[in-house]
Amino acid sequence: MISHPDIPTITIHPLAPESGASPRFDLLPALNPPPPIATAIDQLWAELRSTNPRLHDGPILLTSPEDCATTVRFLRTIVPGNPTPTPFVARRASYKTLATAADVGLDVRALGVQALLTARDKSGAEHLLLGRRGSETRIYQGLWENAPSGTLTPPPPNESSITLSHFTQTLLNEGLEELGLNLAAANISPIALLDDAEARSLDLVLKLTFPDPINPLATPCPTNDAHRWEYAGTCWAPTAQLAEWVERNARAISPPTRAILLWTMQRGVLTRTAL
Repeated sequence: MISHPDIPTITIHPLAPESGASPRFDLLPALNPPPPIATAIDQLWAELRSTNPRLHDGPILLTSPEDCATTVRFLRTIVPGNPTPTPFVARRASYKTLATAADVGLDVRALGVQALLTARDKSGAEHLLLGRRGSETRIYQGLWENAPSGTLTPPPPNESSITLSHFTQTLLNEGLEELGLNLAAANISPIALLDDAEARSLDLVLKLTFPDPINPLATPCPTNDAHRWEYAGTCWAPTAQLAEWVERNARAISPPTRAILLWTMQRGVLTRTAL
C-alpha cells in the first residue's frame, strides 16, 4: 500500500507482475438501500440532474470496505505460486447511488479502470497520453488525467464475477467512445489498484503500450465532437520530462493522476527522471 502525504485521498496498491495474477470481483446480491435512504437518493439525484443534465443513471458496480474486508488481505495473496488470489466482492447498483453516496452516508466505491497509455515517436522517445476533463464531468472538472478511463458496466445477469477481461474491454470501449482511439492492438498489463476516497472509486490501472509510432505534435484525439464531451483537450507528454511537468502543473492535475504518475516514475514504469 502506497500513499503520498500531500495526496491523502489516494491509496495505491501495487500488483506483483511476476505473479501473473489480477483482481477478481465476485458479485453479491444487488445493493438495495432501505426506503428512507432510497428516497433521499432520488431527491438528491433530481437536484444534481437539474444542474447537470449530462448525468446519466446507468448500471454500475459498487464495492465497499465492508464488502472487501481488507485490501491487504487480497493483495497478500498476489504472490508467485498463487495465481488465484482471494477475490474482492462487488454489487450491482446504479450511478445515482454513487453520485449521492456522500450525502446519504454510504461508504462505497465504483469499480473502474484507467489507462497508463504510452507510445513512442519515430525517434523512439516515449510519450504518455493525457486528457483534460470536461466541465460537465462529475468530479475533477478541467483537470488533466491519464486517459482513457471509465466505470465498469455490470456483466449480463448470468455472470457472477468480474475478471481482467471485463476491465480491459471497458477500457477499449472508453478509448473509442471518449477519444476515438482503437487500442485493440496495444499491449496491456495490470499494474495497480487505485483507491480514490474523494471520487469514491476503486480503479484497476492498466499499462497500455501502443504499437504504432505517433506524432507528438499532432492533437491525438478529436475533442470537438458533441458526443465526446468527457475531455476538453488531449496531449502526448514526453515521459522524459514528465516529472518537471507534474511539478509545474500540480494544481492542474487530478489527485489520482498525480499520485499514479509519481508512483510509476519512481518505480520505473515510465522513463525515470529526477523527482
